[in-house]
Amino acid sequence: MELRKTLSELIKPELNHIYTEEPFETNKGMDFGWFCREHAMHIYLLGLAMGLKMSIIEGDIYCRYEYYLLTTLETDASHVWCSSGKIEPIDASVTFRHFKGMPNIDLVFGTNQYTPTNQKLLYEIVLRNSQEQTEFMADINKKQNLILYISSRKLNFNPMELLEKPYTFLYPPPDGQFPWTEFHGEDIYNMITMHCYKLAYGKAKPLHNYLSPRDAIDRIKKWNPNAGKELRELLVRTP
Repeated sequence: MELRKTLSELIKPELNHIYTEEPFETNKGMDFGWFCREHAMHIYLLGLAMGLKMSIIEGDIYCRYEYYLLTTLETDASHVWCSSGKIEPIDASVTFRHFKGMPNIDLVFGTNQYTPTNQKLLYEIVLRNSQEQTEFMADINKKQNLILYISSRKLNFNPMELLEKPYTFLYPPPDGQFPWTEFHGEDIYNMITMHCYKLAYGKAKPLHNYLSPRDAIDRIKKWNPNAGKELRELLVRTP
């Protein structure tokens, strides 16, 4: 199974449909509505269940297209993404569909140059370490069309604990809102991860083309009542 194709064609559209919202203000500044932590957690656990070596990386993101700019730099926010072996960044969360003037992108998968078929070069994907930030930012500021990932640290998790306590990694909802584990049931994130696993192996069909996000979640819950147990069994079998 080719990971890039699976994530691009099956997983990113499904997760974007479930999670992505219009940008909104928080006490940390502008939230781009990407829910990068949810995307990264699902891809991390999916990769492990598929027998791949996976990590989650935390840092900052800097997206520029011509004179449009989105960044977590110099804010209290951060960005997270995945790596698998030598491939980094792997990021299904980034989308510009709610940002007029910025052409949308597909999956970010490594430091390749993102060029859709039959289109001009849109974005260069760049990965740098935060310790080198002073050195590379002068050159970066000269570029117009790029997505820059600035890694700060690798996050270490016990996957089994992440299945049990997703909010050790995910941010809790704003005051006055219920966490998904209360609203949809404590196994909801495992159900979505298991749905992604079944999509990857052709054992489930995508829902984003014909169901609303809420209806898609309800269908995923119906299809995956034993998701936590099934994921634990898959993770135990992985090296």
